Amino acid sequence: MRRPITLVVLAMIFVRAESATGQLPIFLERMAPAAPASPPAGTTAPTVVTLPAVITLTASIVLPAGFVLPSTAPPTSVEAVYQAVGPTALPGTEFAIPVSAVAPRATQTTATQTTATQTTATPGQVGDQIPVSIPPVPAENDYPIDLPTAIHLAGGESLAVALARHQWREASARARAAEALWLPSIRAGFNYNKHEGVIQDVVGNAFNTSRGALYNGFGAGAVGAGSPTYPGLVANFHLADALTEPQAARWTASSRSRATTAAMNDALLEAGLAYVELLAAAQEAAVAADILDYARRLSDLTGEFAKNGAGTLADADRARAEANLRTLEVARAQEGFDVARARLGQLLRIDPLLRIVPLDDRVEPLEIVDPQLPTSELVARGLSSRPELAEQRDLVNAAVNRLRRERLAVLMPSVLVGTSYGAFGAGTGGKIDGYGDRFDLDAVAYWELKNLGVGNRAAASIAAARVDQERTRQLAAMDRVAREVVEADARLRARRDRMAAARDATAAAEDSLRRNTERIHNAIGLPIETLQALGALATARREYVRAVSDYNAAQLTLERAMGYPVDGRADPQQ
Repeated sequence: MRRPITLVVLAMIFVRAESATGQLPIFLERMAPAAPASPPAGTTAPTVVTLPAVITLTASIVLPAGFVLPSTAPPTSVEAVYQAVGPTALPGTEFAIPVSAVAPRATQTTATQTTATQTTATPGQVGDQIPVSIPPVPAENDYPIDLPTAIHLAGGESLAVALARHQWREASARARAAEALWLPSIRAGFNYNKHEGVIQDVVGNAFNTSRGALYNGFGAGAVGAGSPTYPGLVANFHLADALTEPQAARWTASSRSRATTAAMNDALLEAGLAYVELLAAAQEAAVAADILDYARRLSDLTGEFAKNGAGTLADADRARAEANLRTLEVARAQEGFDVARARLGQLLRIDPLLRIVPLDDRVEPLEIVDPQLPTSELVARGLSSRPELAEQRDLVNAAVNRLRRERLAVLMPSVLVGTSYGAFGAGTGGKIDGYGDRFDLDAVAYWELKNLGVGNRAAASIAAARVDQERTRQLAAMDRVAREVVEADARLRARRDRMAAARDATAAAEDSLRRNTERIHNAIGLPIETLQALGALATARREYVRAVSDYNAAQLTLERAMGYPVDGRADPQQ
């Protein structure tokens, strides 16, 4: 036989609040309506169990046939359920009332008089509902870092930036070499020549002789009547190269400078995105840990209900399975956090044995680019500020200067000027006689028509084709920049809407879980009924974290697309 009873149970709502010095628990206590009046004559008085708790609730349950619930016996089955899991027997109440929704904070008086006003969370308050990313246990090898620090380190530690700087140095050195193309080279040395046997004179007669010669000073290779083979002061260049190559080399060096700036911007963006991903991974791990804690306590509560006949074993199994699945989510979130930490460490070249820990305790939306700017203005800024476009313009100018060189090559000569001065002596046999000063000067200018002019024309055609190639690359770069700005702006606007939707979804999930918890408090529902609300809350929180993280990534990407270095500051043109 089954008989209804009225049971008075007590529970405690545990709310996490964030004080000025950290997270402190706040115990909000509420009194249930007074006990019902005495029953009419002829009816059975309800069984009332007085429990030493802070909240009194009246619950009506149906006990199995044969179950005896004496008022003075050891704790009842439902009482045992609540006591088995402690003061947070109704898991999730710490999530049901966000910190921002508690206004004002209750002033605790006595254990039965403390009250607090509970309000519904508004979309703008959901940021406080997301659990903070609980940092790992402090260790000696911790490496705390925030977004500005990550960006700063990326500028000095990026290997891509270092490589671009080396290429810039090389191009600058080539420019200096081109500017010195017309300057002569200085040579100094000596030579000794010894001949024995037949030799031919200038008339053409062959005769047998023994002779020797010695030279030292500026230049070398002085033998007989000819000029030194290697002049002491020599300049050898094509006049067209001397006029056009310095400017072309300067344009090339300038392009490498622009490329270095672009590499720096890319490195800063990559580091910023890596930190955003790290913080999101830490936040997701915190969300997963909180949901797991909720699921475990819900599993314990459901198991106690089943053990005492207030619930079913199937419900207990389902709750236990949910807790196990949440354990997998925690492991997966921790894996993502470790991977994000390794990637950021690689970008910043941090010792891999150090544990990178984000200093930020939660994800917060960044506002870098003015949301009121139209897309056309953003595109205009990108086309005027991107270093890649300036790099491409410099490459076009360098190609134009080299085309000019090929067109002047036929009209201008190659120049050779050499002069030598030193001491020279010569004689027959083994003697060196007449050792004295010697001076030689040679000046040569000649014009060249390569391959009867066909070679010159082909060289000019090649240079013209390279100009066209660079101009085509310039147009392609402009199209790419415009597309990147429009794409980044579109992502930013879409993710702003997505963030607002995730904020509303989180607030709704909080409300759902709170109402399901109240149903348990009021003995209208069973703990197992909160599983769906728990799943919705976990999904909503993950989506909110991911939406904010993606929004911040879009902010950084748009800033980079407009040509500004990613530094987390507001729009530099505002």
